[in-house]
Amino acid sequence: MNLECKIKKSKFGQSPAGDLIDCYELKHTNGLIAKVINFGGILTELYVPDKFGKYANVVLGFQDVHSYLKENIYAGAIIGRVAGRLTKGKFNDGKKTYQLTQNEGETHLHGGIKGFDKSVWDAKIVTKNNSEVLELTYHSPNGEEGYPGNLSMRVTYSLTKENGIRIEYEATTDELTPLCPTNHSYFNLAGEGKGTILNHLLTIDSELIAEVDQNYLPTGNLKKTVADITDYKKAAPIERMAKIDTYAHGEMYLLDNFTKDLKKVASLQEPKSGRTMNVYTDAIGMQLYTGLFLNTTSKGRSGAAYKPFSGVCFECQGFSDAPNHKTFASIFLHPDECFKQVTEYRFENNFDFYKQNKT
Repeated sequence: MNLECKIKKSKFGQSPAGDLIDCYELKHTNGLIAKVINFGGILTELYVPDKFGKYANVVLGFQDVHSYLKENIYAGAIIGRVAGRLTKGKFNDGKKTYQLTQNEGETHLHGGIKGFDKSVWDAKIVTKNNSEVLELTYHSPNGEEGYPGNLSMRVTYSLTKENGIRIEYEATTDELTPLCPTNHSYFNLAGEGKGTILNHLLTIDSELIAEVDQNYLPTGNLKKTVADITDYKKAAPIERMAKIDTYAHGEMYLLDNFTKDLKKVASLQEPKSGRTMNVYTDAIGMQLYTGLFLNTTSKGRSGAAYKPFSGVCFECQGFSDAPNHKTFASIFLHPDECFKQVTEYRFENNFDFYKQNKT
């Protein structure tokens, strides 16, 4: 069988507990190459051609598990149970108040001390639609990081004919629990370690953002995007937002025309390389993070440490802290439901390399 995407397994290292960590290389006939490890479900590398057909890795990442843990920037990782921040690490499900672990002062951030990003996932290579895909599964037990219910989580990575990397999330629970997963990859379309993303041109299909306080905690209010600052309906450099202290971190955008269908919600272009990334999702929102707080001592895969704005994240998800704000759409998963969410990052360039590579 001539598969469109094949997966090759190799050793990556060990977890702190001594678990063997493997790397899975996905390679599509259109030329895309992605590497994922079963520690945190981390996307460690993603190779995309520029307008001249030259490949570069466009996501930030490290050489070993120790560096991922030491730097704790969530690079490339699956985040959960709840991505983002929960005020005082608490929520009420209508019957009981739960106290979660607090790993950012009094705040619960990105699933807590040991979220999905620091867990070892079971990995399986599966053939679907004439391609091999990578299925990662994780059982989050009742009480983990303070969350109620036994949660069964499955994340599937695949490379697509549309020159994209697709991330599918599925989950079930035996007890009511909040669930708001995402992927925390940092993108730099000039290439990993090649300066900042400030010159990248950004477009976002949104007119509303979540208002936050000085600790980046949602207030529960939505507000209009600000013209010439946070309004990216028309393409503009990320620098426009990043140079203003109040907005330099990025924003949580409520995506326009939400229908639960997969649709294009954002795009990113690096002018010099000609690389363009289009973001597709069926999620209701997207947290744009500019990489403001990046300041690593560990070197990335290219040998360069990461400084502010070395990469930008497009975290497609529900609204974090939603259990504490009645104005936000619920993120609770019920025992009789199956959670599903899809995000896909598709790539283009000024030189039609992909079509040429298929002939």
